[in-house]
Amino acid sequence: MALVVLLFVPLFVGSGYVLHVLSFGWIYATLALGVVISYGFVGIPNMSQATLYGIGAYVAGDMMIHFALPFLLAAVIGAAAAAIGGLILGATALRVKGNYWWLITIAVTQVMFVVFNSWTAVTGGENGLLGIPIARIGSFQFISNANFYYLGLGLVVIVYVLYARFTTSRVGLAARAVHADETAARGLGISPGAIRVVVMGLAGFGAGLAGAGIIAVAGFVDANSFNLDFSFQVMLFAIVGGLTSLRGAIVASVVLTYLTTQITSLVNYQLFIFGGVVLLSLLVRLYLGQGRRGFRVNRRAAAMPEVVDTSPSAPALIGEPVPAEAGVLVDQLPPDLPRKSRTRPWR
Repeated sequence: MALVVLLFVPLFVGSGYVLHVLSFGWIYATLALGVVISYGFVGIPNMSQATLYGIGAYVAGDMMIHFALPFLLAAVIGAAAAAIGGLILGATALRVKGNYWWLITIAVTQVMFVVFNSWTAVTGGENGLLGIPIARIGSFQFISNANFYYLGLGLVVIVYVLYARFTTSRVGLAARAVHADETAARGLGISPGAIRVVVMGLAGFGAGLAGAGIIAVAGFVDANSFNLDFSFQVMLFAIVGGLTSLRGAIVASVVLTYLTTQITSLVNYQLFIFGGVVLLSLLVRLYLGQGRRGFRVNRRAAAMPEVVDTSPSAPALIGEPVPAEAGVLVDQLPPDLPRKSRTRPWR
Protein backbone atom coordinates (compact mmCIF):
# COMPACT_ATOMS: atom_id res chain seq x y z
CA MET A 1 0.00 0.00 0.00
CA ALA A 2 2.85 2.38 0.79
CA LEU A 3 4.41 1.67 -2.59
CA VAL A 4 1.13 2.44 -4.37
CA VAL A 5 0.88 5.75 -2.51
CA LEU A 6 4.48 6.63 -3.41
CA LEU A 7 3.78 5.99 -7.08
CA PHE A 8 1.16 8.77 -7.06
CA VAL A 9 3.32 11.34 -5.22
CA PRO A 10 4.51 13.14 -8.41
CA LEU A 11 0.88 13.67 -9.41
CA PHE A 12 0.13 15.64 -6.25
CA VAL A 13 3.49 17.35 -5.61
CA GLY A 14 3.72 20.31 -7.94
CA SER A 15 7.20 21.40 -6.88
CA GLY A 16 9.92 19.96 -9.07
CA TYR A 17 12.48 20.83 -6.39
CA VAL A 18 10.77 18.57 -3.84
CA LEU A 19 10.75 15.68 -6.33
CA HIS A 20 14.43 16.27 -7.06
CA VAL A 21 15.27 16.14 -3.35
CA LEU A 22 13.21 12.98 -2.92
CA SER A 23 15.17 11.41 -5.78
CA PHE A 24 18.37 11.92 -3.81
CA GLY A 25 16.59 10.57 -0.73
CA TRP A 26 15.81 7.30 -2.52
CA ILE A 27 19.42 6.94 -3.65
CA TYR A 28 20.74 7.58 -0.14
CA ALA A 29 18.22 5.06 1.19
CA THR A 30 19.71 2.46 -1.17
CA LEU A 31 23.08 3.08 0.45
CA ALA A 32 21.64 2.92 3.97
CA LEU A 33 20.14 -0.50 3.20
CA GLY A 34 23.67 -1.80 2.58
CA VAL A 35 24.72 -0.55 6.04
CA VAL A 36 21.74 -2.33 7.61
CA ILE A 37 22.61 -5.76 6.20
CA SER A 38 26.36 -5.37 6.82
CA TYR A 39 26.31 -3.71 10.25
CA GLY A 40 22.88 -4.56 11.59
CA PHE A 41 22.70 -8.21 10.56
CA VAL A 42 26.38 -9.27 10.57
CA GLY A 43 28.06 -6.69 12.78
CA ILE A 44 30.49 -5.28 10.20
CA PRO A 45 30.97 -1.52 10.84
CA ASN A 46 30.75 -0.56 7.18
CA MET A 47 32.19 2.93 6.71
CA SER A 48 33.14 2.21 3.10
CA GLN A 49 29.73 2.64 1.47
CA ALA A 50 30.89 5.94 -0.02
CA THR A 51 33.79 4.15 -1.72
CA LEU A 52 31.59 1.42 -3.18
CA TYR A 53 29.10 4.11 -4.19
CA GLY A 54 31.87 5.96 -6.03
CA ILE A 55 33.08 2.82 -7.80
CA GLY A 56 29.58 2.19 -9.15
CA ALA A 57 29.17 5.80 -10.25
CA TYR A 58 32.52 6.14 -12.03
CA VAL A 59 32.37 2.74 -13.73
CA ALA A 60 28.82 3.29 -14.97
CA GLY A 61 29.66 6.83 -16.11
CA ASP A 62 32.79 5.72 -17.99
CA MET A 63 30.85 2.91 -19.66
CA MET A 64 28.32 5.45 -20.95
CA ILE A 65 30.92 8.06 -21.97
CA HIS A 66 33.70 5.99 -23.53
CA PHE A 67 31.82 2.91 -24.74
CA ALA A 68 28.37 4.41 -25.45
CA LEU A 69 26.63 1.65 -23.49
CA PRO A 70 22.94 2.06 -22.62
CA PHE A 71 22.12 3.12 -19.08
CA LEU A 72 20.78 -0.22 -17.88
CA LEU A 73 23.84 -2.16 -19.03
CA ALA A 74 26.18 0.48 -17.60
CA ALA A 75 24.30 0.36 -14.28
CA VAL A 76 24.64 -3.42 -14.09
CA ILE A 77 28.37 -3.22 -14.85
CA GLY A 78 28.84 -0.49 -12.24
CA ALA A 79 26.93 -2.53 -9.64
CA ALA A 80 29.03 -5.60 -10.47
CA ALA A 81 32.26 -3.59 -10.10
CA ALA A 82 31.13 -2.26 -6.72
CA ALA A 83 30.16 -5.80 -5.65
CA ILE A 84 33.65 -7.02 -6.55
CA GLY A 85 35.07 -4.14 -4.53
CA GLY A 86 32.94 -5.22 -1.58
CA LEU A 87 34.15 -8.80 -1.91
CA ILE A 88 37.77 -7.66 -1.95
CA LEU A 89 37.22 -5.42 1.05
CA GLY A 90 35.59 -8.27 2.96
CA ALA A 91 38.37 -10.68 2.04
CA THR A 92 41.16 -8.31 3.10
CA ALA A 93 39.65 -7.91 6.56
CA LEU A 94 39.02 -11.57 7.41
CA ARG A 95 41.60 -11.61 10.18
CA VAL A 96 40.21 -8.60 12.04
CA LYS A 97 37.00 -7.81 13.85
CA GLY A 98 35.48 -5.30 16.19
CA ASN A 99 37.03 -1.85 16.25
CA TYR A 100 39.66 -2.86 13.67
CA TRP A 101 36.86 -3.15 11.12
CA TRP A 102 36.11 0.52 11.71
CA LEU A 103 39.75 1.44 11.10
CA ILE A 104 40.06 -0.61 7.92
CA THR A 105 36.87 0.72 6.30
CA ILE A 106 37.73 4.30 7.28
CA ALA A 107 41.25 3.92 5.88
CA VAL A 108 39.92 2.46 2.62
CA THR A 109 37.48 5.36 2.26
CA GLN A 110 40.24 7.92 2.78
CA VAL A 111 42.62 6.22 0.36
CA MET A 112 39.97 5.83 -2.34
CA PHE A 113 38.98 9.48 -1.96
CA VAL A 114 42.56 10.41 -2.90
CA VAL A 115 42.41 7.98 -5.83
CA PHE A 116 39.10 9.40 -7.06
CA ASN A 117 40.48 12.91 -6.77
CA SER A 118 43.74 12.13 -8.61
CA TRP A 119 42.97 9.56 -11.30
CA THR A 120 42.11 12.06 -14.01
CA ALA A 121 41.87 9.55 -16.88
CA VAL A 122 39.04 7.61 -15.20
CA THR A 123 37.40 9.94 -12.71
CA GLY A 124 38.14 13.34 -14.17
CA GLY A 125 40.15 14.28 -11.10
CA GLU A 126 39.16 17.46 -9.29
CA ASN A 127 36.99 18.57 -12.23
CA GLY A 128 34.74 15.53 -11.88
CA LEU A 129 33.29 13.24 -14.51
CA LEU A 130 31.98 15.43 -17.34
CA GLY A 131 29.95 14.65 -20.45
CA ILE A 132 27.71 11.94 -19.00
CA PRO A 133 24.93 11.22 -21.54
CA ILE A 134 21.28 11.43 -20.61
CA ALA A 135 20.10 8.18 -19.08
CA ARG A 136 17.55 6.38 -21.18
CA ILE A 137 15.78 3.03 -21.34
CA GLY A 138 14.99 2.32 -24.95
CA SER A 139 13.48 5.50 -26.34
CA PHE A 140 12.45 6.81 -22.90
CA GLN A 141 14.71 9.52 -21.50
CA PHE A 142 15.08 10.55 -17.86
CA ILE A 143 14.93 14.31 -18.20
CA SER A 144 12.30 15.52 -15.70
CA ASN A 145 12.24 15.54 -11.91
CA ALA A 146 9.32 13.13 -11.92
CA ASN A 147 11.39 10.71 -14.02
CA PHE A 148 14.27 10.98 -11.57
CA TYR A 149 11.87 10.36 -8.70
CA TYR A 150 10.63 7.12 -10.28
CA LEU A 151 14.19 6.06 -11.11
CA GLY A 152 15.33 6.47 -7.50
CA LEU A 153 12.21 4.74 -6.21
CA GLY A 154 12.76 1.83 -8.59
CA LEU A 155 16.35 1.41 -7.44
CA VAL A 156 15.46 1.36 -3.75
CA VAL A 157 12.64 -1.14 -4.37
CA ILE A 158 14.99 -3.49 -6.25
CA VAL A 159 17.61 -3.36 -3.51
CA TYR A 160 15.02 -3.65 -0.73
CA VAL A 161 13.49 -6.78 -2.25
CA LEU A 162 16.96 -8.30 -2.77
CA TYR A 163 18.06 -7.62 0.81
CA ALA A 164 14.72 -8.67 2.32
CA ARG A 165 14.97 -12.01 0.52
CA PHE A 166 18.56 -12.35 1.71
CA THR A 167 17.68 -11.80 5.38
CA THR A 168 15.18 -14.69 5.30
CA SER A 169 17.39 -17.07 3.32
CA ARG A 170 19.68 -19.73 4.76
CA VAL A 171 22.71 -17.48 4.26
CA GLY A 172 20.89 -14.59 5.92
CA LEU A 173 20.01 -16.71 8.94
CA ALA A 174 23.64 -17.84 9.11
CA ALA A 175 24.68 -14.17 9.04
CA ARG A 176 22.42 -13.47 12.02
CA ALA A 177 23.94 -16.43 13.83
CA VAL A 178 27.44 -15.05 13.23
CA HIS A 179 26.38 -11.68 14.63
CA ALA A 180 24.76 -13.26 17.70
CA ASP A 181 27.60 -15.63 18.64
CA GLU A 182 30.50 -16.28 16.30
CA THR A 183 31.85 -19.18 18.38
CA ALA A 184 28.50 -20.95 18.42
CA ALA A 185 28.12 -20.33 14.68
CA ARG A 186 31.49 -21.99 14.05
CA GLY A 187 30.30 -24.95 16.08
CA LEU A 188 27.33 -25.29 13.73
CA GLY A 189 29.61 -25.41 10.70
CA ILE A 190 29.11 -21.78 9.61
CA SER A 191 32.12 -19.92 8.24
CA PRO A 192 32.04 -16.33 9.59
CA GLY A 193 34.66 -15.21 7.06
CA ALA A 194 32.66 -16.46 4.08
CA ILE A 195 29.50 -14.82 5.47
CA ARG A 196 31.25 -11.47 5.85
CA VAL A 197 32.63 -11.58 2.32
CA VAL A 198 29.21 -12.40 0.84
CA VAL A 199 27.48 -9.66 2.81
CA MET A 200 30.05 -7.04 1.81
CA GLY A 201 29.56 -8.07 -1.80
CA LEU A 202 25.80 -7.59 -1.47
CA ALA A 203 26.30 -4.20 0.18
CA GLY A 204 28.61 -3.23 -2.68
CA PHE A 205 26.05 -4.29 -5.28
CA GLY A 206 23.40 -2.00 -3.79
CA ALA A 207 25.90 0.85 -3.49
CA GLY A 208 26.90 0.37 -7.13
CA LEU A 209 23.27 0.66 -8.24
CA ALA A 210 22.98 3.84 -6.20
CA GLY A 211 26.09 5.18 -7.93
CA ALA A 212 24.55 4.49 -11.32
CA GLY A 213 21.41 6.27 -10.18
CA ILE A 214 23.28 9.38 -9.07
CA ILE A 215 24.92 9.89 -12.47
CA ALA A 216 21.47 9.73 -14.08
CA VAL A 217 19.90 12.17 -11.59
CA ALA A 218 22.76 14.63 -11.14
CA GLY A 219 24.50 14.19 -14.51
CA PHE A 220 27.81 14.95 -12.80
CA VAL A 221 29.92 13.43 -10.01
CA ASP A 222 33.20 14.34 -8.34
CA ALA A 223 35.29 12.95 -5.51
CA ASN A 224 33.66 15.22 -2.89
CA SER A 225 30.52 13.11 -3.20
CA PHE A 226 32.36 10.02 -1.92
CA ASN A 227 34.32 11.25 1.09
CA LEU A 228 34.33 10.07 4.69
CA ASP A 229 31.77 12.65 5.81
CA PHE A 230 29.25 11.15 3.43
CA SER A 231 29.95 7.67 4.82
CA PHE A 232 29.21 8.98 8.31
CA GLN A 233 26.00 10.50 6.98
CA VAL A 234 24.83 7.20 5.49
CA MET A 235 25.72 5.39 8.72
CA LEU A 236 23.62 7.89 10.68
CA PHE A 237 20.67 7.28 8.35
CA ALA A 238 20.84 3.58 9.16
CA ILE A 239 21.20 4.15 12.91
CA VAL A 240 18.25 6.54 13.10
CA GLY A 241 16.06 4.15 11.15
CA GLY A 242 17.16 1.15 13.22
CA LEU A 243 20.14 -1.01 12.38
CA THR A 244 17.99 -4.09 11.91
CA SER A 245 15.12 -2.43 10.04
CA LEU A 246 15.26 -2.13 6.26
CA ARG A 247 12.08 -0.06 6.15
CA GLY A 248 13.29 2.21 8.93
CA ALA A 249 16.49 2.96 7.01
CA ILE A 250 14.46 4.01 3.96
CA VAL A 251 12.18 6.30 5.96
CA ALA A 252 15.05 7.89 7.89
CA SER A 253 17.09 8.51 4.74
CA VAL A 254 14.29 10.22 2.86
CA VAL A 255 13.06 12.30 5.80
CA LEU A 256 16.50 13.46 6.93
CA THR A 257 17.59 14.23 3.37
CA TYR A 258 14.54 16.43 2.89
CA LEU A 259 14.98 18.17 6.26
CA THR A 260 18.64 18.99 5.65
CA THR A 261 17.81 20.65 2.34
CA GLN A 262 15.25 22.85 4.08
CA ILE A 263 17.78 24.08 6.65
CA THR A 264 20.40 25.41 4.28
CA SER A 265 21.66 27.94 6.82
CA LEU A 266 22.81 25.08 9.07
CA VAL A 267 24.57 23.05 6.40
CA ASN A 268 27.94 23.50 8.16
CA TYR A 269 26.47 21.89 11.28
CA GLN A 270 24.91 18.98 9.43
CA LEU A 271 26.87 16.19 11.17
CA PHE A 272 26.31 17.85 14.54
CA ILE A 273 22.56 17.92 13.91
CA PHE A 274 22.61 14.31 12.73
CA GLY A 275 24.47 13.31 15.89
CA GLY A 276 21.77 14.95 18.01
CA VAL A 277 19.09 13.15 16.04
CA VAL A 278 20.88 9.83 16.61
CA LEU A 279 21.12 10.41 20.37
CA LEU A 280 17.48 11.44 20.54
CA SER A 281 16.32 8.41 18.58
CA LEU A 282 18.36 6.06 20.77
CA LEU A 283 16.95 7.59 23.94
CA VAL A 284 13.39 7.39 22.63
CA ARG A 285 13.89 3.77 21.55
CA LEU A 286 15.37 2.90 24.97
CA TYR A 287 12.49 4.62 26.78
CA LEU A 288 9.86 2.91 24.65
CA GLY A 289 11.57 -0.44 25.12
CA GLN A 290 11.55 -0.03 28.90
CA GLY A 291 7.95 1.11 28.79
CA ARG A 292 6.84 -1.95 26.81
CA ARG A 293 8.85 -4.21 29.10
CA GLY A 294 7.28 -2.65 32.20
CA PHE A 295 3.82 -2.92 30.67
CA ARG A 296 4.33 -6.62 29.98
CA VAL A 297 5.53 -7.20 33.54
CA ASN A 298 2.56 -5.35 35.04
CA ARG A 299 0.10 -7.13 32.78
CA ARG A 300 1.59 -10.50 33.72
CA ALA A 301 1.35 -9.62 37.41
CA ALA A 302 -2.31 -8.63 37.01
CA ALA A 303 -3.14 -11.78 35.11
CA MET A 304 -1.31 -14.02 37.60
CA PRO A 305 -2.08 -12.83 41.16
CA GLU A 306 0.19 -13.87 43.96
CA VAL A 307 -0.45 -17.44 45.05
CA VAL A 308 -0.16 -18.31 48.72
CA ASP A 309 2.13 -21.29 49.22
CA THR A 310 0.26 -23.86 51.36
CA SER A 311 2.74 -26.72 50.94
CA PRO A 312 4.57 -27.91 54.06
CA SER A 313 7.83 -26.19 54.68
CA ALA A 314 11.07 -28.10 54.24
CA PRO A 315 12.48 -29.45 57.47
CA ALA A 316 15.68 -28.21 58.93
CA LEU A 317 18.72 -30.36 58.30
CA ILE A 318 19.70 -30.56 61.94
CA GLY A 319 17.62 -30.99 65.04
CA GLU A 320 14.23 -31.66 63.39
CA PRO A 321 12.81 -35.09 62.55
CA VAL A 322 11.85 -35.89 58.99
CA PRO A 323 8.02 -36.09 58.66
CA ALA A 324 6.45 -39.29 57.48
CA GLU A 325 4.99 -37.71 54.35
CA ALA A 326 8.44 -36.82 53.16
CA GLY A 327 9.17 -40.45 52.26
CA VAL A 328 10.39 -43.68 53.76
CA LEU A 329 13.91 -43.88 55.01
CA VAL A 330 16.15 -46.44 53.42
CA ASP A 331 16.98 -48.06 56.77
CA GLN A 332 13.27 -48.65 57.44
CA LEU A 333 12.74 -50.79 54.34
CA PRO A 334 11.37 -54.29 54.93
CA PRO A 335 14.09 -56.91 55.37
CA ASP A 336 12.66 -59.07 52.57
CA LEU A 337 13.22 -56.32 49.94
CA PRO A 338 16.19 -57.13 47.66
CA ARG A 339 19.27 -55.09 48.43
CA LYS A 340 19.75 -53.94 44.80
CA SER A 341 16.30 -52.33 44.66
CA ARG A 342 17.02 -50.09 47.60
CA THR A 343 17.66 -46.48 46.60
CA ARG A 344 20.56 -44.55 48.03
CA PRO A 345 19.56 -41.48 50.01
CA TRP A 346 19.96 -38.20 48.06
CA ARG A 347 23.02 -36.20 49.06
